[in-house]
Amino acid sequence: MFFSRKILPALFNKEMALDLPKDAHIIVMAYDNAKPTGRRQTIPMALSNPIFVDVDGFMPNKDMLGKTLPVPKSDKPSTSEQ
Repeated sequence: MFFSRKILPALFNKEMALDLPKDAHIIVMAYDNAKPTGRRQTIPMALSNPIFVDVDGFMPNKDMLGKTLPVPKSDKPSTSEQ
C-alpha cells in the first residue's frame, strides 16, 4: 500500500510512566485491529528493537565469561589503584 497526502499513517504521541525497580529492556509493539489484509491475510504489526533502561547506574558485574582481555599487562598502576 502506498501512502498519499490523503492517507497518512496514524501517529502515536503519548508519554507513559514506567516504574522499573531494576535494569530492564522495553519492546514496543504496534498493531491494527483491522481485518487481515493481503494474500496471506496478515494483520499489520511492528516491533521495535529493545530499548535498554539503566535504572541503578552502570555497575559492571566483572563476569569475563571465562576469558581474559587481550591487552598487554602494564607495570604502571592504573589511575583507579592510586
